[in-house]
Amino acid sequence: MTHPPSPRLGRLSPLLAVGLLLLGCGDTAPGALELRAGGLVSVNGGPAETRVTAILVRDGLEEEVDAALEVVEGRDVTLEGGVLRAPARAQTVQLAARYDDAGETVEASLTLDVRVRREVLVNRLRFDALDRFRSEDDVEGDGSQLSHPVEGATLPANVAPLDFAFDGGEVGDHFRLRLESERVVVELFLQWSDAGIERRIRPDAESWARLLEDAAGADLTARVDRLDATGVIPGRSRSLRVASEPIFGDVIAWAVQDEPARSTLTRLAIDDRPVAPLPELGEAECTGCHASGEGWLVVSRDLSDSRLLDLATGDVQDGFSPSRPLDAASFAPGGGSLVASTREWPGSLPPAPSLLSWLGLDGAPLDATGLPEGAAASPALSTDALFYVEGGSDHPGGTDAPTRLMRAAVTSLDPPALDAPTLVADGEALGDMPEGGETISRPSVSADGALVVFAHGTHSRLTDGETSALYAARVGDPPIRLAAGVPPESETRSAWPALIDGEAMAWVVYYARDARGVRALWLSALDLARLDAGEDPSSPPFRLPGGSGQLMAPSFAAAECRVDECRSDLECCSGTCSASTWTCAP
Repeated sequence: MTHPPSPRLGRLSPLLAVGLLLLGCGDTAPGALELRAGGLVSVNGGPAETRVTAILVRDGLEEEVDAALEVVEGRDVTLEGGVLRAPARAQTVQLAARYDDAGETVEASLTLDVRVRREVLVNRLRFDALDRFRSEDDVEGDGSQLSHPVEGATLPANVAPLDFAFDGGEVGDHFRLRLESERVVVELFLQWSDAGIERRIRPDAESWARLLEDAAGADLTARVDRLDATGVIPGRSRSLRVASEPIFGDVIAWAVQDEPARSTLTRLAIDDRPVAPLPELGEAECTGCHASGEGWLVVSRDLSDSRLLDLATGDVQDGFSPSRPLDAASFAPGGGSLVASTREWPGSLPPAPSLLSWLGLDGAPLDATGLPEGAAASPALSTDALFYVEGGSDHPGGTDAPTRLMRAAVTSLDPPALDAPTLVADGEALGDMPEGGETISRPSVSADGALVVFAHGTHSRLTDGETSALYAARVGDPPIRLAAGVPPESETRSAWPALIDGEAMAWVVYYARDARGVRALWLSALDLARLDAGEDPSSPPFRLPGGSGQLMAPSFAAAECRVDECRSDLECCSGTCSASTWTCAP
């Protein structure tokens, strides 16, 4: 028996058709994958840690999923069990994730910055001082101000920790030095306990390395805050520039004591690595009779004796016996010979004029042609030229004679030969400058001979009452006074520059006297692009770490980059310092 179709079934048929159509083409669209994590912050040297989760988002709903995670960028970074760990150094970490959702792979990425925070107690504080610094608000008041380093000073990327000197406050007060780069904050706490001790804070080496590594090619800021009964009184912030280039080398200078008159040679590393000590040479009365280059150091102990030393070992080389002691010298490229300044009668007064001679490493004169026949001093050799001061004397007591800076092209090193000299700068022509005088002294030249720095003033040795300023010049261009590169109180009290080669910039180390006559070694960056534009290339300077008020007459001895222990990439020849071993990568 047959029945007619049900009217109800007829009404449902279109709905079933639509349902079947949806079933056939209704695959769920894949969701969006997201990676989420907290901040990565290293505190006081500990690793930075955070948990990473993968979230699938679909139709406004979120679900944590087990995605495949990997570290795309980040050094010595681990990711295990969803926990991301990074060492205590500022860096960028990038993560990637993949997840199979409904048969399709969805991806996500996440970029995190590792930030570093360090708190360092320089000495013992009152029991509540640290907590008050952390918790109390800033209040208005007579804040402390930094006196060193000066605003805008440019630092080599690997310089040793600086002394941050400041004023304000009283004995017993508590201070906080806050140093900050983009991703690193270091706070150092000090109680000033003795009125006889200068108020200064020197960061520890580890904190300083973290700051420089993060700030290379950028700025860091410094500020000293003082704690009083009402709260924390903030000081004025000071900005310092960190160069992208390190300096590998040592500064060698005389430590001079005036009464009784004597001097000894000192070696300082620009970074904080240990240096090979110089041999005990005994006390001397020299203040400038030393020069370094090509791994050698030549030094005169007094008016009757000169020595040649291997800088790597500190060993004195036998067989070096010049006929007269050397007042100044410069090594030829390759270190196989040197040009020296001597006087025919070393002990005569007034000082006899200086004469130049070209010597082998045994101290015997070589058959050189083209050397000046008259008075000439302060030789400085580059790869293609000899610079020297025409006139005057390199006698340790200095000279106030009118002098000119000359350049003679080197046409041969074996045997030595020079072309006719040309004028670079005339001391008399600079007589109207603020320092006055007609004496050019102590030129120092870049390896390629394109840049020379020198001093000009009333005397070649910066004794009390004399004035001197620093200049730089491209060969063929007029000299430019390095006004920004000296402390304001030492504008006409700066002398004895030594040039340090670089790529985008060069550096000059020199000594200066302040208004009280106290000496210090200073380092200033030279922007070569500004120099080529005819502008003052110098940047505000800073005092060389480890120096003292006795140091003067610096020279620079290049050293190798590191291949072993390190604290930052900037110290290594390879440019990579592993945080897992703190050694330089091959």
